[in-house]
Amino acid sequence: PRQRLELFVPVCQAIQHAHMKGVIHRDIKPSNVLIALYDDKPVPKVIDFGVAKATGASLTDHSLVTGHGAVVGTPEYMSPEQASFNNLDIDTRSDVYSLGVLLYELLTGSTPVDRKSLGRAAVDEILRIVREVEARKPSAKLSTIDTLPSVAANRSTEPAKLSKLMKGELDWVVLKALEKDRTRRYDTANGLARDIQRYLADEIVEARPPSARYRLKKFVRRHKGRVVATAAFVLLLLASVAVSSWLAVQAKRAEVVAERNADAFYGAVIKADEALQQVEMTVASQQVDADLAELKTDPRFGLLRMAGRLRASPTVQTHRHYPLQGGGEIALQASPEILASQKALREFATAAVLVNGQEYASLLPPLPRLYGPPVRSDKFNYDRLTVLTIDSGGLVRHWERRTAQVRSVLRERTEKIVQYGFSPDGKTMYTQDLDSVVRFWNPDGTFRAKTPQRADRFVYPLNIPIQELFRFAESANHIVIGNRTIVQSAEQITITRMDKREWSAFNGPCGPNELYEMATGRLLARLDTPGRRLDKSKLRFSPGGRFLATIEETDRTDGGPPNPNSQLVVFAADTGRTLVRLDFSNKLRDFEISPGDKWLLTHCDLNNPLVRNAWQMWDTRTWAQVPLEFLNRPDDAFLFWNDQVLARWTLGDYNWINAIHRIEGGTLDFNNTWTSTYDAVSAVGDNELIKYNSTQLLDARTLKRLLPPPGLRYHPALAQFSPDGRFVDDIDTRTEKSLGDDLRGGAFVPSLGTLIGSGWDNKLLPLPKFLNIPPTLLQLWAQVAVRGELGPEGEFVKWDAATWERKRQELAATPPPFPDFPFPGHVATDKLHWLRAEYNAAATDADKLRLATNLHHLAEATGDKPETARWRTELSKLVPEVAPLPREKK
Repeated sequence: PRQRLELFVPVCQAIQHAHMKGVIHRDIKPSNVLIALYDDKPVPKVIDFGVAKATGASLTDHSLVTGHGAVVGTPEYMSPEQASFNNLDIDTRSDVYSLGVLLYELLTGSTPVDRKSLGRAAVDEILRIVREVEARKPSAKLSTIDTLPSVAANRSTEPAKLSKLMKGELDWVVLKALEKDRTRRYDTANGLARDIQRYLADEIVEARPPSARYRLKKFVRRHKGRVVATAAFVLLLLASVAVSSWLAVQAKRAEVVAERNADAFYGAVIKADEALQQVEMTVASQQVDADLAELKTDPRFGLLRMAGRLRASPTVQTHRHYPLQGGGEIALQASPEILASQKALREFATAAVLVNGQEYASLLPPLPRLYGPPVRSDKFNYDRLTVLTIDSGGLVRHWERRTAQVRSVLRERTEKIVQYGFSPDGKTMYTQDLDSVVRFWNPDGTFRAKTPQRADRFVYPLNIPIQELFRFAESANHIVIGNRTIVQSAEQITITRMDKREWSAFNGPCGPNELYEMATGRLLARLDTPGRRLDKSKLRFSPGGRFLATIEETDRTDGGPPNPNSQLVVFAADTGRTLVRLDFSNKLRDFEISPGDKWLLTHCDLNNPLVRNAWQMWDTRTWAQVPLEFLNRPDDAFLFWNDQVLARWTLGDYNWINAIHRIEGGTLDFNNTWTSTYDAVSAVGDNELIKYNSTQLLDARTLKRLLPPPGLRYHPALAQFSPDGRFVDDIDTRTEKSLGDDLRGGAFVPSLGTLIGSGWDNKLLPLPKFLNIPPTLLQLWAQVAVRGELGPEGEFVKWDAATWERKRQELAATPPPFPDFPFPGHVATDKLHWLRAEYNAAATDADKLRLATNLHHLAEATGDKPETARWRTELSKLVPEVAPLPREKK
C-alpha cells in the first residue's frame, strides 16, 4: 500500500498541473492512468483528455464545448456534480472527487459504488446513487468483502494488517476527497497529494472526521419536528391556563415540567458548547503545530501561513450565540479556561511569527558598522539596553541599542583603550588604556574617576596593532594579553598585571593586584604578599559581593614552578582586608562559592592516592570545615545548584548527573541522567525549587520530583524560572509549545523582553504584554520581511522592488501598536532591505555587482556614511579598480 500511495502522489500533481493550465479532466479512472518505467523507476502518466473542460474561457478557437445538460464521465468515478444535468458549475474539485475514487480502488480493490449494482440500475437511478449514496470507509469496506485475502495478497500484506492500516488517517483522507459537498473536499489536487505525503512522512494530516459543530448542525436538522412539537405543546398548555381555573392547575404542572426540560436542554447546550470549544481549541493548536513544523522545512511559507491564520481566525470571543429555531437565541459566556487558552495560543503564534520573522528583518536596528577599522561589540547593559563597542584605534563608543545612536564616547583625552565593560549592576562603565590607567564613567557617559598612574606600570610595546592585544603579542621578554585583567563586582574592581613567565605556565608571578573603589577610583588595598603568587584566573568575588577569594602559592627562589602546597586567601570586598587563609597540603585546583555566599567548596589535586579529602566544604561565616561524607569521591565533581543542594557527576562526563545532595542531609540518585549542570537555577524565594533537564522540577527541601497535572507536559511552577513569567529556554509555559529558538544564550531586558543571540543583530522575544499585535499588521510585517506573500494555491510569490516598496510604505504609515516597543521596527524605515536581501541571495558576480552598485548609490544619496562605506568596500572586492573609502578619522 505504501508504494501505491507513493505512485498516487504524482498522479495528483499531474492533475494539479492540468488545473493550473485551465483544464478539468472529468474522466479520471484507472484506464486513463498508465505507468511507464524510467530507469526501472515507475512513473505515472495521465492520458485521455478527450472530455476535458476548460475552467474559464475556451482554450483555443477550436475548443469543443460539451452541450448543456449532457452527463460526461464514467459513473463509477464520476463526481456528484457530473451526475446532474447542469454541468455549468463543474470545477477542479470534480477531479479531486475522481482522484478520491481512484485512491479508494487502489487501497481496497473496488470502487465506492459497486459496479454490479450500477449495471442493473436505470440511468436516473445510477445518477441518483452517484449524487446521494455516501461512500463507506475503506476499512469498513475491506471488513465485508469476500475477496479480502486476494486483495491483501495483491498488496503484499496480510488481510488483518491491511484492514488495520486503513483505519484512522487513510479513512479520513479518502472520505475527505469523496465528500458529496465539494466545499468540504480538498480544495486542490495538490492538497490531497500533500496529505498523502504527510501520512507517508508520519506527520499530522489535515483530513479530520466531521467537527462537533457540523454534527450538531446535522442533529438539529434531523430532529426539527420534535422541536416544533415541543413548542406546540407548551403553547397549548399556556392557552389552557387562560380557559379555566381547573386548567390552571394542569398548566402549573406543565410549567414545572417545561422548566425542568428547559434546564435539561440548556445544560445539554452548555455541554455541547464546551465540547465544541475544546474541539476548536484542539484544531487550532494542531494548526499551530503544523505551521511550526513548516517553519523548519520552508521558513518563509511557514511564517506567512502562521501570520495568515492569525488574521483569518476570529479573535477571542467572550460570548457565544446560538439562534433558536423559533426565534431568539441562547447566549453563553465562554469558559474562562478556554478564553485563556485561546488568548495564550494567539500570543504564542504572534511570538513565533516575530521571532522567526527576525531571521529576515530585525526589530532592533543594527548598529552601524564603522567600515574601515574593524569594530567589535561584546559588552551589553541589558537593564538600560546600551552597548559598548571598540574599534581597532582603541576608541570606545557607548550606544543606545533601541535607536542605534551613539550616546557618548568614553575618552578623556587621547588615550588608547585596550579593555572596557560594565559593572555587574550596570551603574558604572570602565575603560583601561595602554598606560594601565582605569577610568570609571557614569551611565550617561560622563567621566567619574580614574586610578593613578603608577611608577611600576607596564608600558605596552610600540607598533602593536590594537586588535592583536586582545589575543597576544610578543616583545622582548613579555607576552601581553591585556596589561591587566579586570575582575568585577558592583562596587569594587581588581586589577592584575601579568608577565611572560606567568602566561607561559599560566601559574607564574602576577601583579600587582590592587583593589580600587569604582565610585572614586581610590586605591583600597594591595592584595599581593611578598614571595607569594595570586592566581589571577581564580580571583573572583562572591555572588553576594561580601568577599573575594583566590588561590595563593609560594614562588620558588630558583625560578622553577611554584611549590605544590596552596592557600585559599579570602579578602573583605569593601576594604581588601584579609579575612582568612586556608592551608592545603596539596595543590588547590579550584573552588566554588554557593549562590548565597553561605558555603565555599574547594578541590585539591591528590598526589597521594591514600588521601580522600579532595573535596572540602567550608562555612563562610566561621570558616570552619563542614564534614560531609558524600564529598569523599576523588573521581567526582560537584557544583552548587543553590545554597542547599550540590550536583554530583563523574569527571569527564560533565552532562551526566549521578546524584544531587542536600548539604544538610538527603540524596537523590539520578543514575547517570543527562542534563546540563547549568540548566539548574533556583527559583526566586527560599530555594524551594530546582530545575533540571531544562523543564523538570524538584522540591529542593525533599528532593522529590514535581509531576505536572494530568494532561500537561510541564509543571506550572516552571514559569517561576522565566524572567518574563512565561518563556523558559524555548518553551512557552502556557501553551507548552516550543518557539524553536533557544533563549538560554540570551539576556532579559526588563523593558522589552529577551534578546536572543549577541553582537550586532539581536532577535527580540517581546514581553507577553506586547504580544497583542493586530493580526493584519503582523501579517503585513511578515510579508515585508520575507518580501512576498502566499499565492492562491498556497505557493510563495516573491514581490518585485516596486511592490515591496509600496507595502513597506504602507507598513511605515501604520501607527505602531505600542509606543514603547519597537514594532514594526527597523524594516519599516529600511529602504535598502529589498536590495540588500537580493544581494545576499545573488548567485552570480554580475548580479552582485549590479546590486552593490545600486546599494552604493542609494546609501550615498541618503547620506548614510556607514552604508556607503560598506558598499564601496563590497564593490572593491568585485571590481579591484574601485578603491575603498579611507578609514574614518578620529
